[in-house]
Amino acid sequence: MAKRLTHKIIWILFLLIMVGCGRNASELNNSMSQITPAYIPFPEPPEPMPNGSAMLTYTMIVPPTFDAVLPFADGLARVRMGDIRFMWDNGVEPPVIRDGIIDTKGNEVVSLVYEWVSDFRNGVAWARMPNGDTFIIDVTGRELFMFPEFWRVDLTRSFSEGFLVFHKQKDNYTTRLYGVIDKTGTMVVPPVYQRILDFNDGLAPVSVGERDSSLWGFINTQGYETIPPQFESVSNFSNGVAPVRRGSWPDIQAGMIDNYGNVVVPFIYGNIMPVQGGLARTYEGGVSESCVGFINTIGDVVVPFIYTDAQCFSEGLAAVETEGLWGFIDGTGCEIVYPQFNFVRPFQNGLAAVAVYNGLNDRYERQYLWGFVNTAGEIVVEPMYEWVGCFSEELAVVNKGAEIFVDAAGEPHSLGGTYKIIDRWGRVMLTLEEFDGVGSAVSEGTLAVNIGRHLDRAYGHWYLPVGGKWGFIRLDK
Repeated sequence: MAKRLTHKIIWILFLLIMVGCGRNASELNNSMSQITPAYIPFPEPPEPMPNGSAMLTYTMIVPPTFDAVLPFADGLARVRMGDIRFMWDNGVEPPVIRDGIIDTKGNEVVSLVYEWVSDFRNGVAWARMPNGDTFIIDVTGRELFMFPEFWRVDLTRSFSEGFLVFHKQKDNYTTRLYGVIDKTGTMVVPPVYQRILDFNDGLAPVSVGERDSSLWGFINTQGYETIPPQFESVSNFSNGVAPVRRGSWPDIQAGMIDNYGNVVVPFIYGNIMPVQGGLARTYEGGVSESCVGFINTIGDVVVPFIYTDAQCFSEGLAAVETEGLWGFIDGTGCEIVYPQFNFVRPFQNGLAAVAVYNGLNDRYERQYLWGFVNTAGEIVVEPMYEWVGCFSEELAVVNKGAEIFVDAAGEPHSLGGTYKIIDRWGRVMLTLEEFDGVGSAVSEGTLAVNIGRHLDRAYGHWYLPVGGKWGFIRLDK
């Protein structure tokens, strides 16, 4: 065993040396960045399981009775009656939408009487009744605060750092002015801004002026303008800096400021994304002909501008594209996974989903097979599945044989085939042949499941898997 381990260590060191001598090494800037370590320890794979065996079973804890569900978090899950995704033709009235919250036994913690319930953050959420009445509620369903008349909340909003952005209708509902309240309903910022984004790192972007000529600045959690509106667009603060931009598309000049408004990265780039993992994805020049690299929070170029596209860093690695193929680099620019995949997703829990081209289907649409790589660049699950979810709690949901339908936003939806749960070595832990749909990830030992989902028109002209009823199973070892 010791000899085997010694050989493995030597082999890993050899691979690291070879990666360090890759084609980007000579182009790297000497500046280094403090980022999350790229390598997550990957345990030895266990012995293969006997054919036909499984190491998980399941118990149905919430029977499929709902039209939509979200995963459990802190023992609670949002559920909905009434499917808003289906389009109704020929004058047929749409169903009444009812949102609520259930526990892991299926009990209604927040009754299904609301038209919308947001995500809970720090024990509070906002909820709207069908007549427009809006409340702040706690996890027991108790209504803590009722919004005054004409106050509304955008459906995409939830509490952020204990604050909620709302808007007030003005001028016969044609104008919205935005403000901020805390979780008790106390007004922190009156509705005077043309837009307010969510708080992050204690600051929130705000804009003033007409929509076509508005300027952006930042307020703190007391409502004071710490950075007066002066930029054409901004992003949220992260790691003590925020990307800010002057000019309008396509002649944008982007830089970064600190939380005092000091310019720490000059306005010399085409665009800069918020910092993640200590580095910011940055576009060197104009939008149409820009190459992508990464800079740190003081403007040092850490990864040179040699890629056609990139994703943000996650778990110490970032996906990068060159010549139409994707791979992964670490925080110094070394290629951990050489560009070879048609699509990739960010790393989660030490694994990233990757896809390879698999020909055309009968609708002449490009099809792909998905697998997983680890942070050492090893393919641990060969691309063999038509659809995969995310790794969570050491497990991932996959589908073999599914037909894939893509919606208007580019999101894939699976129908048919066989859903399975695999571990991080690709072993099939459980087969779920009896369900027509499943959630994308295991959460708190549970998984959303659907019975009766089918192909039909959704969003007007898109044919997508819709309908059926959703419930939850608990995974048992």
